[in-house]
Amino acid sequence: MQKRTPRILRKALAACVAALCLMAFLAPTAFAAEPKRTPLALGKTISVTLYTPPVAAHGPTYSFTAPASGVYQLKISDVLLKQTGSVEIQALDPKGEILGACYFGNYYWDYSDSQGEGCVTFAAKKGAVVIIDLIPSLDSWDDMFGWKPTPPNTLVASFKMLLTQMKATPIAQGKAATVKLTAKAPAALYSFTPSSNGYYSFTSSDSVDCDPCAAFYDGDGKLLKANDDAQVTLMVRDERGRLDERSDFWLGGLDFNISEPLKAGKTYYLLAGEFSDNACEYTLTVSPSTLSFAGGSMDVGFHKSAWLNDLIETCTYDTLVLDADFTLGWLGNPVEGWNRGSQTINIASPDGKYAKDVTFTVDYDFAQWFAVIFCGGWLWLPRTPVLMPGQTILEYWADQILGSLYDIRWEAEYRLSQVADVLDPMGWFHDSYYW
Repeated sequence: MQKRTPRILRKALAACVAALCLMAFLAPTAFAAEPKRTPLALGKTISVTLYTPPVAAHGPTYSFTAPASGVYQLKISDVLLKQTGSVEIQALDPKGEILGACYFGNYYWDYSDSQGEGCVTFAAKKGAVVIIDLIPSLDSWDDMFGWKPTPPNTLVASFKMLLTQMKATPIAQGKAATVKLTAKAPAALYSFTPSSNGYYSFTSSDSVDCDPCAAFYDGDGKLLKANDDAQVTLMVRDERGRLDERSDFWLGGLDFNISEPLKAGKTYYLLAGEFSDNACEYTLTVSPSTLSFAGGSMDVGFHKSAWLNDLIETCTYDTLVLDADFTLGWLGNPVEGWNRGSQTINIASPDGKYAKDVTFTVDYDFAQWFAVIFCGGWLWLPRTPVLMPGQTILEYWADQILGSLYDIRWEAEYRLSQVADVLDPMGWFHDSYYW
């Protein structure tokens, strides 16, 4: 006779199975739950007060739906910031990618600012949802133990926020615009509508005691490119036609240079700023991209180097394409000659509008020929280091020795400071290495 499972046990097992199924059904929803966000209205000032956790582990969070495609700026004013307090404000898309961020903090005294200034700048497409997260932090100093966390529910900062849509100033091809940036207006927005298809370059110039930077967007607010200091990226096309980023070389100065292929009749936006949000004034121009060459050949010393931009007379493209790899050494900036010989390479703009065949020749100089003929240089010259342009072998080894001595001194000072911190943790008789 087969024994049956008691009824009460069957009910208990059924209840456990039902509970497990319910947990499996509800768990993904629970883990996917997002924090409650306060809607942020355009043009409406709100007051914010931030405390240390656990009142709000990451501070309050807001959401904003862009009413139109464009560039938006979050301004802060009436700031009261406690000593050693800091606040980070982030603008993110729903996937968590940062669209813009700013940080303000103070380490020596309570800080107040009633003037207000632009803080976070970001671009958004019409209907896009943007998340604004506020992250407060407050540390305190203890003479015995150094930095330590502040107790929960401690006031960090209070301020007001205002979200606005930036208005774009039209800029015409070939006409210069003067960019004037201040603490209250750390960025300026410009619009450009090309009359014909092609590559266009946006460049800054005439900056004094500041570092211009820029971001370039299409009409839907999509970031196409950002640039700080003007540089050119070399793209090498191998024998199979594949492009590989080889190196960057600096065009000099702190001005930016952005070049992009644009379509006629379509409006684009350039957000001009300063790298450290300092007050700044400079000239902005937009024109069709250009490239010209100063020569068609370059001599590179064996195990020496030469500046590639000596070949280039003018360049407003931020990318150049080379049609083949460099078998005689390294084709970057500078060009390094490792092997003797000659090689011709085509250097072109990315749209193919400008191109030139350049012959690179790597060979011994007079002193190296003398060493090869009379001192067996053909044996030991290939084992010498590659020198920078204008650098001698004595300068190279002097730099190596001085660098090693500096590393030894730094390590010794660091170790001695560690011992002193242990013997004198209060810092009464010595200055800490970290200060």
